[in-house]
Amino acid sequence: MKILLINLKHLGDVILTTPLVGSLKAYDPSCSITMLVDKGMEEAVSGTPMIDEVLALERKETLKEEMISQWHLIGKLRHHQFDLSIDAGAADRGAFLSWLSRAKMRIGYIPLRRKQAWRAKLFTHPVPDRSNFKHTVLHHLDLLLPLGIQPVEKEVLFGFTSQDVEKVNTILHKAFTRLPKPYVVIHPTSRWMFKSWTPQGYAEVAEYLIKDRGWSVILTCAPVEAEKAFLNEITARSSLPLINIGGELSLRELGALISKAIFFFGVDTAPMHIAAALKIPTVALFGPSGEHMWGPWGEGHLVIKKNWDCRPCGKAGCDDTGISRCLVEITPEEVITKLEGFFKERGLV
Repeated sequence: MKILLINLKHLGDVILTTPLVGSLKAYDPSCSITMLVDKGMEEAVSGTPMIDEVLALERKETLKEEMISQWHLIGKLRHHQFDLSIDAGAADRGAFLSWLSRAKMRIGYIPLRRKQAWRAKLFTHPVPDRSNFKHTVLHHLDLLLPLGIQPVEKEVLFGFTSQDVEKVNTILHKAFTRLPKPYVVIHPTSRWMFKSWTPQGYAEVAEYLIKDRGWSVILTCAPVEAEKAFLNEITARSSLPLINIGGELSLRELGALISKAIFFFGVDTAPMHIAAALKIPTVALFGPSGEHMWGPWGEGHLVIKKNWDCRPCGKAGCDDTGISRCLVEITPEEVITKLEGFFKERGLV
């Protein structure tokens, strides 16, 4: 069976689509899976051995360029002669590409809002979109219902190459000429900065991890100036040395780094999902986004949050100001107390 799996969303959502891959391979080990993602999202799944091919949808600046690019992509999809297409997103473009692929069986979400019920005509087997009521992993696995598959494999998958490991080993060798080797990865930022905590909070937690736990702290972020500036502010506020490699690693290289960490600390972002997928003890701060939908998948992780009635609100900060009080008002003392309990429970000493 030839399967096309589409997710044209952001990194975290693409990563959380991978339990579908494991379940499909368990159901039919001989099937081939091609995954279509947005350009720039390929590394979220390119290291996953169960995915046979990754295609990227390029967004062009002009309408003419866009039409040509889309036409070539549609031709490539049709050339594959897919038996099954599964659109794991809720956007119109993915639905149309599924339909235009001419796959014999097409599964996708139809929103509960009546005004978008027309999407059902693009799929042979529409599935109600109940994304607000369950974790995203379980939401995606609903797409297997028309196939009669009861998911056995619910693990999130993430992979990297030996070259990725080699790059990370080189960085660690340089960093640890003067620092102890056990390390923690702190990824304090998101592409949406309203999901981030405070530089002072991170600095105090980092000092606690170094002074009281004897671990090194490695700071990471995406190659984005605002995120790198945030890391620089953390290092400036810390009285102890931190290893700041913000923006230096690809997503797969970041996965290789996280795979050797004592534990991962961060916010609701793709690296958090990678850490949980790699079964690294994960602690995440949650503010406006809902942990019931986006929390670290699997057992043995911790979400730190304010139990306020107004969260999760899904807004870009309080009243869309870009500042989330439910995050910034979490104190370092609260976090450290939670961490101490977490370490004791997990046997991390």
